[in-house]
Amino acid sequence: MARTEGRETARQQEQVDQERRFKALQHQFGLLQIEVQARTSPNLHLPDVDRESRERPDVDHLDSDGNSEAAVHQQSFNQAGNNIGPPLSQIPRLEKLSDTDEVEHFLVTFERIAVACRWTKTDWVWHLIPLLTGKARAAYVHMDVNESIDYDKVKDAILKKYDVNAETYRQKFRSLSVDPSESPIELYNRLKELFGKWIQPKRKRVEEVSEILILEQYLRMLSPELQVWIRERDPRTAAEAASLADVFVAARGKSKPWAWKPVNDRRSLDMTHFQQRKSEGSGKPYMRNPTSAKLNFAPKRPPICYLCGQEGHTKPNCPKISAQLTQLCFVPRREGTKSPSSLKTTNVEINGEKLTALIDTGSDQTLVRRKFISPSLISTVKKLPICCVHGDERLLPTANVYVKIEEQIYLVEVGVADNLSFPVILGRDIPVLLELLYPARQCNVVVTRAKANQSEGIEHTLGTLPFFNAEIETGVSKRRKSRREKRQEKVKYAAHTEREDLACDLPVNFPMPTNIVQMQQEDASLTECFARAAEVREKPIDDNTARYGITKGILYREIRDQKQLVVPQCVREMVLHLSHSIPWAGHLGKNKTTARIKKWFFWPGLKVDVARFCKSCPVCQKVSLRRPSKAPLQPLPVIDTPFERLGMDVVGPVERSRSGNRFMLVITDYSTRYPEVFPLKSVKAKPVATSLVQLFSRVGFPAEILTDQGTNFMSTLLKQVYQLLGIK
Repeated sequence: MARTEGRETARQQEQVDQERRFKALQHQFGLLQIEVQARTSPNLHLPDVDRESRERPDVDHLDSDGNSEAAVHQQSFNQAGNNIGPPLSQIPRLEKLSDTDEVEHFLVTFERIAVACRWTKTDWVWHLIPLLTGKARAAYVHMDVNESIDYDKVKDAILKKYDVNAETYRQKFRSLSVDPSESPIELYNRLKELFGKWIQPKRKRVEEVSEILILEQYLRMLSPELQVWIRERDPRTAAEAASLADVFVAARGKSKPWAWKPVNDRRSLDMTHFQQRKSEGSGKPYMRNPTSAKLNFAPKRPPICYLCGQEGHTKPNCPKISAQLTQLCFVPRREGTKSPSSLKTTNVEINGEKLTALIDTGSDQTLVRRKFISPSLISTVKKLPICCVHGDERLLPTANVYVKIEEQIYLVEVGVADNLSFPVILGRDIPVLLELLYPARQCNVVVTRAKANQSEGIEHTLGTLPFFNAEIETGVSKRRKSRREKRQEKVKYAAHTEREDLACDLPVNFPMPTNIVQMQQEDASLTECFARAAEVREKPIDDNTARYGITKGILYREIRDQKQLVVPQCVREMVLHLSHSIPWAGHLGKNKTTARIKKWFFWPGLKVDVARFCKSCPVCQKVSLRRPSKAPLQPLPVIDTPFERLGMDVVGPVERSRSGNRFMLVITDYSTRYPEVFPLKSVKAKPVATSLVQLFSRVGFPAEILTDQGTNFMSTLLKQVYQLLGIK
């Protein structure tokens, strides 16, 4: 019964609140109508609102505390200071919020105008709503209906929409700079306003303000990654931030520094300087002033001259210093001539003519003068766009020519130009451009007696081959080397291979996991292994059976004298790849691969995973000797009735005939091998169906038609024809 009475009381209170809000809106609407009439009709005298309110008791409503609206107005007037303010008919015209206005300045201006006009706090939101535009209006529209009549909540929603919060005020407070046109009092007021919006000291205690300042300084001393991670959790105090930082460092290990070190930190440099430098005539080290090690982050001032007092230069460079007479001794020498910058050039051969070519690393394409290329080789269809250093763009014809560079012939697509500074300009499309620009230095290789005997033995072995000394006719693109050059190349190769015998030519580059403890704990397949490790601690097991143990937080499997790391599921694929697929592993079978892995690693289901990995290895599938057996031949059915089974396909496109046909529909009988050809202008379904009807009218309907399942043969039209005629 009491619960029912409580619900009835709450319902009645809600009805009273709704009635009060409706009357407030009605009253505000009446005021707006009066204001509009006053603006449109200057001579119109406003009625006495207070008198109308007294005459209309339904307008003079009560607030939630039982006070009349007139009393609320009077209270707001007293809070505003004095009763100075414009009358109701002289309400200032407020400008709407534009995209160029700052929302904070706009709201501050509005609040000060509202106080000056002696508006009640409950009426502020009605004056603010018509002034909102863009993002601010969107923030108001998306608010709850009951909250949209509260000015403070509307203001918070607008600032939140513009991303204005305590962090924004903190950054502005820390990065505030002095405006040249402002006074010291204005700077103080700006700092005070930003500090108040950031800290909000009137709403907080002294301990809470201290926690905010300590939290800010604490975050500044952390690494950027850790700062972002902690700010995402939004800690309220520095103690919460410290706990979060401890969790972050524990989860990621101490391999990465968690504290922020500035670039200009020279503490290590000062310590080295302190240890090395010693004062003259004494064995004591030179002690630097400890205050000099502090970093000076103050902005650098322009230098001031101590002679004239002007900024921008120092005393030695002052223009007021008079020139002093000095004596100068010099040795007469010849006048040096400036040598022009040397251009990298080389000799090339095009169409049997030797030309000088410029090596241009800034050109993407090789260019040749037109007179050195046969006109029959020049292609005017394909154009080559080039852009000069001056920005001029041109389209040049192209040609495919053979260019001989250092006894090597290259087929190059070049651009043909009329005016060039050199006959040929070699671009980056030449594969040996860098070798021409930086030629290799020749060096004499020392040949010992052992190397000489080794090379003679190699030559004697090769001399037994037939046609060893015969002259082999070679093309122009490759020059025949002498025996001396061949011996030198063999000696160089032998010396090079001896130096690289111990080198690893196949480096293994793979990411090494650093958080193996976390990976093992997060793997659900290792839950049973951790449980068995706990049982081992309580009950000892003999050495012949496998047991699990945890060493430094890492789970191991121990059997006899082997200690195997239990691999989590996320890195098992990498272990399988290293033990089977890389060239060092040799693509061994599943048994040898399993034995190789068990020497250092283990996980539940190891043999099954190794067998699956070896079976799915592409290299093993290609070179495996166990190939699947070939499918046996299937006997073809004997067709004893002519035109019972037909084969159909399309040939073309071919050259167009006079009647416009470009395709041929070929139909063959599987019984008599009789072919039938129908000319077609297109391979669509309708011409094919027409040809089939012509054939069926002469030879009858077949039982089956075999096709390659083309789109025209599998169309809806032909399917309907087959279904209508009973053809498979």
